[in-house]
Amino acid sequence: MLLRERKDGKLPKGAVQKVADYFSISTRSVSRLNQHAISITTKGSLPDLSCNLVKKVGRKRIELDFDRMKEIPFSRRTNIRSLSSELKYPKSTVHQRIKEGYIRPHSNSLKPYLSEENVKSRLEFCLSMIDKDSIDTSPKFINMYDQIHIDEKWYYMSKTTQKYYLLPDESEPFRTCKSKRFIPKIMFLAAVARPYTDVDTGATFDEKIGIWPFVCKETARIE
Repeated sequence: MLLRERKDGKLPKGAVQKVADYFSISTRSVSRLNQHAISITTKGSLPDLSCNLVKKVGRKRIELDFDRMKEIPFSRRTNIRSLSSELKYPKSTVHQRIKEGYIRPHSNSLKPYLSEENVKSRLEFCLSMIDKDSIDTSPKFINMYDQIHIDEKWYYMSKTTQKYYLLPDESEPFRTCKSKRFIPKIMFLAAVARPYTDVDTGATFDEKIGIWPFVCKETARIE
């Protein structure tokens, strides 16, 4: 393309930019290849501008020995810093392998420890929920329509730091407490049951029975 653009042995204005746009490369690369072609061109033949790099060049990829990770205890694999220290590789390399999917991040949560008695009691509770009339044919759980589930929940009546939105001329609220470590709490008791719809009347029950607050005298006085 450069040879076709030449006029009287010179490139006209805009020829380098035209070639660079066609091949989606920079004008600097086009100029460099043009100068190189001029220096090696012989009369009657086109210059050979093929790459002279036989092997891969540039920064070599750092290969991790992933089998070594199995020998590292889990306590030393909780973050990238400790893992890279055990593998003797930079943190950036370990982070890159995580992004590539060679190392899998995992969030582990504690599981309740169940003794044999706990497992037995849970199994007995599950078996007690089976309808005895259906054991011989097709075991099914009871409908549980006549059972109520009750649970309680504690809530702090205030926070150590609370965010408010105020007007420019509005005074800031003044909150006090005897101790930030012992903020008064309130308990709510909730009762629910299984929702159902009466086939005959069409009446529905949305499972909600009620929720009640329990406030002691001391808490009410502080409030």
